[in-house]
Amino acid sequence: MVSETRRKREVSAESTKIKSKMTELPVLDCADILIGSAFDHWGKVEDYFAFPGSLPETDNNFRGHQSMTGAIAYSENGVTTMVVRRKLMATELVDSSITDEPMILFWLKGPLNTTENVTPQWGALTVNFFEQKHESSKKLCRNEFVVPKRCSAEMCKYNMTWIRHENNVQFILDVPLQPNQWTGVGFSKTGEMPGSDAVIVVLKDDGRIEVTDQFLAGRTSPVVDRIQNIFNIYSQYSNGRVTASFFRSLKTDDVSQDLDLTNCVYLLYPEKGGPLDLMGDPKMHYSLPLHSEKPVCFNECRTDLPIKKPSHKVTAERIQKPFSSYLMTFRILNRNLTERALGQSLHEEIENAVDSVMKQKLSGYSEAKISKLW
Repeated sequence: MVSETRRKREVSAESTKIKSKMTELPVLDCADILIGSAFDHWGKVEDYFAFPGSLPETDNNFRGHQSMTGAIAYSENGVTTMVVRRKLMATELVDSSITDEPMILFWLKGPLNTTENVTPQWGALTVNFFEQKHESSKKLCRNEFVVPKRCSAEMCKYNMTWIRHENNVQFILDVPLQPNQWTGVGFSKTGEMPGSDAVIVVLKDDGRIEVTDQFLAGRTSPVVDRIQNIFNIYSQYSNGRVTASFFRSLKTDDVSQDLDLTNCVYLLYPEKGGPLDLMGDPKMHYSLPLHSEKPVCFNECRTDLPIKKPSHKVTAERIQKPFSSYLMTFRILNRNLTERALGQSLHEEIENAVDSVMKQKLSGYSEAKISKLW
């Protein structure tokens, strides 16, 4: 058994080897140095100063002190560990203060228990210990969720991307879907479905796509919001995949059915979607939707990102767009509709309601005309 005295002598001898090897470093003149060595569970750490042209000597030889407030060194399973604690501001000439500015940090290591002429490993880097990691002051304001993980493009079974644009968030869904099925994305305070806000994308039997703002009051089918607070909606169905893009304001006036996205919320991912009933409404999902591992904070990130448009080519020349018309179907809920009610007054009421919403959301919108009520 090696005695305690012998171990301490071996550690001291190895420290001397370190000092001689450090003369090979070109950056040692007037450097503040911490030298540590270890032999099994015995270790030693000392504070040194390198006078120009000389081997490093302990601070005590320059009328200084061992200014560390704590230190430990040990070797275990072939790994040497040295931990040192010291004050940031130096009070002696042989010590360097650690200030909020770039400084050179160098290191050296090598085998100690050898008589061979081994070239030590060393390196140097410039570092500011006060500097914090900045990401353009805020995190990048976009993210993606895919199933399965790390899938690419058309190989994904569910692909949802969100991008923050000032006071709005753009959501882009790309999902393989069959007619009479639905998909979507939800927002929840708790990660649970009851009380969650959702945008549901429905693929009808005839290939039409409906994108609607809905609310889940409990463990029942979602209800279409009275006020639709999604806009700039784009959708297409091609090669068995539905692509849908829409915008949602962080904060809306619909406090009863829209969650406030200026607060952090969980995202819900119905990655397998579900079927439609005979009326074309979403039925129960095929499997329980996933949710984000932690709340997503749309309001805590940068907003200087370009708007992503899934299928839109911008030309250098301004083109006069032709007039377009769209066929839409509305379902009116909670109204006692009689034959008398299905008259001109109801036509005008619906047209005016649609006009008031569309003119706020769509630039260049003209008017709505009711062709049939049933």
